[in-house]
Amino acid sequence: MRIEKVVAIIPPAGGSSFTGQSIPPLGIIRILNYVKKFFQHIEVELWDGVLMSMPLILEKVKTLQKGTLVAISAHTSYNYKNCLAVLGAIPEGVKVVLGGLHLYETHLGQIAIEKQNFHAIQGPGEFALPQYIEYLEGKRKIFEVKNLMYLQDGIFTTNEAEYFSQEEFTFPEYENLVNLEEYGKHYREIFGESDLALVVMSPEGCLWKKKSKGCLFCDIGSAYRSHSPLFLPKWITHHIEKYGDKKRITFWDYADEVSGAGFEWWEEVERNMKNLNLRPGKDFALKVYVKSGCGFFDNDKIASVLSHCGTEIIHLGVEGGDNQTLASWHKGCTVDDYVKSADIAGRHGLKMIISFAIGAPGTTKQSIANIYNLIARMKEKANIIAIAALTVAPIPGSLMCGMIEKRIKENHSKRYDDLFRTDDPDLEEIRQIWIKEMCPDLVKESGSLTRTMEWLRNEAEAICKLSSSKIISRIE
Repeated sequence: MRIEKVVAIIPPAGGSSFTGQSIPPLGIIRILNYVKKFFQHIEVELWDGVLMSMPLILEKVKTLQKGTLVAISAHTSYNYKNCLAVLGAIPEGVKVVLGGLHLYETHLGQIAIEKQNFHAIQGPGEFALPQYIEYLEGKRKIFEVKNLMYLQDGIFTTNEAEYFSQEEFTFPEYENLVNLEEYGKHYREIFGESDLALVVMSPEGCLWKKKSKGCLFCDIGSAYRSHSPLFLPKWITHHIEKYGDKKRITFWDYADEVSGAGFEWWEEVERNMKNLNLRPGKDFALKVYVKSGCGFFDNDKIASVLSHCGTEIIHLGVEGGDNQTLASWHKGCTVDDYVKSADIAGRHGLKMIISFAIGAPGTTKQSIANIYNLIARMKEKANIIAIAALTVAPIPGSLMCGMIEKRIKENHSKRYDDLFRTDDPDLEEIRQIWIKEMCPDLVKESGSLTRTMEWLRNEAEAICKLSSSKIISRIE
């Protein structure tokens, strides 16, 4: 079979996010770049769920014809239900493969493979997807496709894995795949400090997860790689040269623990920026996402050098408002650590985005009140421009899922799956069972599970409104 067209789809997640419609995706863009590199005759398209509604995506999927390969990305664990919906709408004769950051940890790939006999790519797809196209066209055996998962004679099979550092790939090229003007328009409306935002990565993975299995609710992999201190400045230079004409760009750097790479590493980044004649703060800014772990943003040296590198925004995954909740989430830090981070950010003129995961084991109404108290303490120290809040759900395959499966067996002598109304539960049903079993005191305080879930939704939205910009980001 000859593949004439590849359509990459990132199904939307529920709720709203401050990044929605404002930041083009990174991974799937680069994968499509590699498809064009190896197969110049193949037409490629990207359907991004932050710009396209789920009904529109499903309507367009139904029009696809033979010779098309659909690549579905589990870009976030909260879009896995919609990933399955797209799978169910694929017309006969159209080929499909799954991939994405959250594919393996959430067992989405295994669900799709075992129930619907689809194929999935686990890990980097830049070389794996072209190999898969060669397999579909009869030029390669299925066992030769690296990182592929599939059923063979009824047995779940995973091919040899092949991983690459970001430094081994070419920089992503966005033209002809996304409308940067549209993303930039939304970004200006939401944040205002730049004309466009693009994703970069100074390390890969999560150092905290590698050290300690990470936060309880997290479902990303534990691999961690720190890049050369020249890589980030080169990446920024490339994008400024291609997309920075009369535009100021903010680069969203998913940097994990800022001090994980070390203060000296960031100093070297600063020197390399100067050698490449970059002008931090003028041509570009950095927004640094610091995920978790002790010592993530705890000294003036780190803040100073980040500021010199153009950092204007620090994003902290705070997740809880008291030490008991932080311990339940396995955060490895205290509320005083976060207040200290806000103090450092404020003194160095760095704005902040903070996010919270609601529904830690043992959560009560006082736990939510503690979030308000911590936000008030942090706002006294720094300008908090956005707050994100979500009520968690134990996606299949996550650490949370394992915890609730154990609790259900102990308390009810049942299987976790037996509690669902259907074989394919939606996120709200998964979330309800988690809150009922893991936060029983909260349900008791509210009077019923229905009232509890409504109260949590209202509180999450109220928490988001506490930021200085009133940006709402409540993911469902």
